[in-house]
Amino acid sequence: DLARLGVSRDAQPGLVAMDLPHEAVRDLWRHHQAAGMVRVVNTAFLRFDVVLAGTGGADAEDPAVAGALAAEAGMPADAVPAVLAALPVTLSEGVRSEGLAERLERLLSVGLEARAELTTFQQLGLEVRSSRDAGALAAVLRRFGLLADGARAPACPFVLDRRLPELQARVLRAALEDAGAEVAWLEGSA
Repeated sequence: DLARLGVSRDAQPGLVAMDLPHEAVRDLWRHHQAAGMVRVVNTAFLRFDVVLAGTGGADAEDPAVAGALAAEAGMPADAVPAVLAALPVTLSEGVRSEGLAERLERLLSVGLEARAELTTFQQLGLEVRSSRDAGALAAVLRRFGLLADGARAPACPFVLDRRLPELQARVLRAALEDAGAEVAWLEGSA
């Protein structure tokens, strides 16, 4: 069915076919929904990270390169050489699919190597390294269903599930940090 739609059959697991006509999506869903092999998501819900992967033919001293990086990530011109020396670097997180192509094109047009990484279905883990307020930490963990009522928060450092959906992990991290915790992504996350 994917070949008939012009989607490569030898693509890696996790293939995302974008911009398929509604009729094609409907037909795929009818044929494959029972097996759970197809997930249909409106592109408005997809989020991506914009990753600067390489310098390509770009010159770190070129004002156009600094301009593209400032437009994408608010990067000051004096930080450009250090960032280009530390690649790959995530420039933007949680970017909507609308306008993504233009954002990538801005970077590619000055010779930089950039890519979009789909994060919508990514699963992440968090490490709570320290907390200024154990009560506030426990309250956040309870609110997210990660700690039973009346239970004390674990002693820091501790690891939260490595399979948290991307959006939930980001919201949880922000809530924990707001409660005074120092939180880090687990290796291989974010």
